Amino acid sequence: LCAFHGMFKIDAAVFAVWMAILRRVPHAILWLLDRATPEPASASPRTVAGGPARAAVTRAASAHGVYPRRIVWAGNLPKSEHILRHALADVYLDAFRCGAHTSIVDALLAGLPVVTLQGTRWATRVGASMLAAAGLSDFITHTPQEYENLVVRLAS
Repeated sequence: LCAFHGMFKIDAAVFAVWMAILRRVPHAILWLLDRATPEPASASPRTVAGGPARAAVTRAASAHGVYPRRIVWAGNLPKSEHILRHALADVYLDAFRCGAHTSIVDALLAGLPVVTLQGTRWATRVGASMLAAAGLSDFITHTPQEYENLVVRLAS
């Protein structure tokens, strides 16, 4: 499972669902993007995750009963390599409060299924619009429980 969008999009509600998914799919990991840690020396770092955010995610995972080492951090890569690494994941997880935009395009370019929760505001409907336009409406959910169940089914 991966969610390669900005850390600011990960709120308590979506994180709780992601942790429920990890509890239900024991072999799964959650791969997050840490833009503060460039992988190649030539990448330009942007502070988005870094130490404090990583520590907070680790604490939150533990509080949800998930072993923190099941959260894996990816650093920056050139765009072409970033898109290629999507092939190593099983499902791209969209956030709830503010869904992914460009990140969904990256996942779809790599052939990675994306699961989104359609909300009522523009920022929560972008993923659903992209998936519908791509003929992938089966990956659009309408409740957090439906989202969780679909991801569990895809990841199992």
